Amino acid sequence: MITKRIWKSGPRRIKRVAWGFTAQRNGKQVRRVREEWTKEDAERAFSEWTIEGVTSATDTVAAPAGMTFGAMVEKFLAKKKSEGKRSIQDDEERSVPLLAFFGKATPLAAIRTRRVAEYRMARRATTSRLGRPLAPATVNREVALLRSILRMALAWDELERVPVFEMTKERGKQRYLALDEITRLLAACAESRSRLLLAIVTVALHTGLRKGELLRLIWERVGFARSVIALGRQTKSGKGRDVPINRAVYGALAPLPATT
Repeated sequence: MITKRIWKSGPRRIKRVAWGFTAQRNGKQVRRVREEWTKEDAERAFSEWTIEGVTSATDTVAAPAGMTFGAMVEKFLAKKKSEGKRSIQDDEERSVPLLAFFGKATPLAAIRTRRVAEYRMARRATTSRLGRPLAPATVNREVALLRSILRMALAWDELERVPVFEMTKERGKQRYLALDEITRLLAACAESRSRLLLAIVTVALHTGLRKGELLRLIWERVGFARSVIALGRQTKSGKGRDVPINRAVYGALAPLPATT
């Protein structure tokens, strides 16, 4: 728990503030307070202290009962990879901090709701490569992966129950182009040296296709007669869908040569 101590000292009774944290390890209370710390420093120190305790604890484990977290992560990633999950590389990257915090040798049953909350707190006190605190969305994705791993363990009878997960509310980042912005964007694309840029941007504006869907688009999936683009299993979710073609999209694609 992060703590704040306020007191007055000296003849002038100057107000002083110190941040720190209080926690328990092996039945003993640990309290650390530094006057030079800010609240962020205290959270970072608590995070490092927590991870240090987990690392030292898991290093002494000889033969944990039941499946370990590291083994379950490997099985989860292998299964998803065999199923052709498109975001498997993201899962592999997000599993790194999970394994570092919880420990590969930790029994699955040892991962409780409190430990999940401590992981979230530790990650929120971590800074990114840009020197900024990790975004709530980043931590949410990692915790969501942990939840999926533990749910698979539950389905495989390797775990009796899944901890309670609370996701941090994320700020929406949606922003739509104004009509004048669209006009200027299309005009700039028309002046580009790339003969395909205007068509790509026009299709994107009128269909909402993702970047990957646009770049993988082939003529066999463009049905001018039916006025649809059949994406098949190229979508992010792996499920097929048809996207309607309007006049703007038809006008952008029809003049292009069939070899494009």
